[in-house]
Amino acid sequence: MRLSQVKQQLRNAGILDDRELFCYATVAGTLEGKTFQTLVGCVFSGEALSLYKAELDGSTGALLTRYSYGDIKGFVLKNRFWYSCCSFTYGIDNVKFYNYDKKVFLHGFTDAGMME
Repeated sequence: MRLSQVKQQLRNAGILDDRELFCYATVAGTLEGKTFQTLVGCVFSGEALSLYKAELDGSTGALLTRYSYGDIKGFVLKNRFWYSCCSFTYGIDNVKFYNYDKKVFLHGFTDAGMME
């Protein structure tokens, strides 16, 4: 499934806002106290970052979790030449994102007031 098709489905479901800030990312860490590593679809909305399960065909599946920007702690975003890494803590969850669309993450977290 193409990225444009995924975005269209998310728009039709009312998940994406007019900014269309969506990308895939590899995420590792703890989710609800359980260790995991997987590919997710990241949706930046006005008030939260939502993570959806990424399916093998490129589509998105079930909502895994939703992180309200105001409750994110220890936020770090590092863009390097070879890789990029974003990490933060949310309650008992500790997550680290790799291989994401830098522009989407910068725009999403800047709009959320977490970056200048």
